Order: sequence, then structure tokens, then C-alpha cells
Amino acid sequence: MAGYELRHPVTADGGTWTVCLKLHVVAPLTPMTQRVRLFPSATVSIWPPPLDAKKQRALHASGWYEHVRNAMVALGYDGDWRLMNGARWGDFLKPIRGLAEFKREMKNLEKFPVYRIIGNPLKFKRQEV
Repeated sequence: MAGYELRHPVTADGGTWTVCLKLHVVAPLTPMTQRVRLFPSATVSIWPPPLDAKKQRALHASGWYEHVRNAMVALGYDGDWRLMNGARWGDFLKPIRGLAEFKREMKNLEKFPVYRIIGNPLKFKRQEV
């Protein structure tokens, strides 16, 4: 596995969120043919600071998790919020098809709109559509 990673710390509401932007290339060796197949992808992981249950409920009630998921879908990513050790973190993936798309996605990640997507989580207000 090879990869390219950018980390963006985002300070909001007295805590630091970490947004990890990665390009991966996984090359498993298939036992039948002994050929290498490449599976490139881009991932965005959003790690919160420690949040108590009250803050997590406030984020959920405000629609912030849904807002971020919808913003990621608009950028071509699939995924959702997962739970790990009681913390909710964002796990989003976009398959990459070919070298040209890989290069384009690398440039996209370098100018990724972290602050527009993350914003100020605990001050987020539900957007009516």
C-alpha cells in the first residue's frame, strides 16, 4: 500500500478537529494469477476532539453530521459517520479510476474546502431546504 496524506487541524469551539485527506493505492497480489491489480482511492477522515454526550447530541440535533455527509457526497465521496470508542468520526471514500483522475484528485485534496465543510460545528444551525 502506498499513500499521500494531508492533515488539517481545525480549531472550533475550544477543541481541535483533525481532517485527514488521503490518496491510497492498494495492490493485493491475487493467488490464482500472481498478477498485481491496483485499487486507488481517495479518503477523507474527520476526527473530533473529545466531545461529551451533550455536545454530540447537540451536533446531531443541529443537522451538522448530515450537512457534512451531504457536502462530501456533493464532492463525489461515499461514506458516513462511524462510532469508535464512543466517538463519532467521518469516514468518506471516493474510488479513483486511472492515473489522470489520481493526479486530478491530488490537486483537489490540496485545495480541499475543509473550513467550508467543517465550519464551526457546535455553532452550526440547521439549514432548511
